[in-house]
Amino acid sequence: MIRKIQLILILNLLSFQILAQDSPTSFGERISFNSEILNEEREIWIYTTEYYDFSEDSYPVLYLLDAETQFGHITAMVDYLSAALRIPELIIVGIPNIDRVRDFTPIHSFEGLDGKVDSTLFMNSGGGDNFLSFLREELIPFVDKNYRTQPYRILEGHSLGGMFTTYTLQKEPELFQASITISPAFYGKNTQTLSKFSERIRHLELKSKMFLSIGSEPRLQPGLDSLIYILSSVSSDSLEWDYRKYLDDDHASVVHISTHDGLRYIFKDWWIDLNDPSNLPSYKEIQKHFKQL
Repeated sequence: MIRKIQLILILNLLSFQILAQDSPTSFGERISFNSEILNEEREIWIYTTEYYDFSEDSYPVLYLLDAETQFGHITAMVDYLSAALRIPELIIVGIPNIDRVRDFTPIHSFEGLDGKVDSTLFMNSGGGDNFLSFLREELIPFVDKNYRTQPYRILEGHSLGGMFTTYTLQKEPELFQASITISPAFYGKNTQTLSKFSERIRHLELKSKMFLSIGSEPRLQPGLDSLIYILSSVSSDSLEWDYRKYLDDDHASVVHISTHDGLRYIFKDWWIDLNDPSNLPSYKEIQKHFKQL
């Protein structure tokens, strides 16, 4: 990141020139490997910055659920925000689905959001612990071994994936240092995952950030309201969180703006103002800033 800022300073610190250029966004590598935990072949999509092969830098990692629908626009957004110096450059690990109901639900339940039983849709539900073990024991070690990663991981999930990010913070609070939870879908017996959440976050050993959001979604609002109530009722110096509601967005469109605002929130201390020529920080000041971060 320091090398990138040096380059921008050499270019008269005109960061808008970089933004005005057409910067190609790579959709990265597609990698398949056998998961012994899930007993199936899994594919992951890896996005790295265009500078990755030309530096020795290491990067925070965003683990993105529902990659088949979210990977394209999220990689483009990260590319743009990092060029604007609003967030650091990231490695993005996209995880496409095989059975999202199975993987994102910790508790087996046939009951849906409206209380209706659907034994077909929810037949395989309850595999959340296995999927979490897959992340902890197979995927994250694979990524850390094969890519230059920093020990700072973000988990992003939408809908059922949003419920899974909440469960992950409760179950494995030190696995990810931040999360973006969008329109979490708590339903049936899986609402029980919230019961242990408050006690768990009281005793977090490491600092963590959590960004929560929802669109105009009355069916999902009660579950998120319960989570917000828990967060508001618990005093924790280790968990920092923020909540946004986007009335102009629905369940599908809310993902994009939530990711934008979530990354900006997580890295809110990252930005340095390079737009005022009369008050530019020195190179040593820039180094000190990022060393403190």
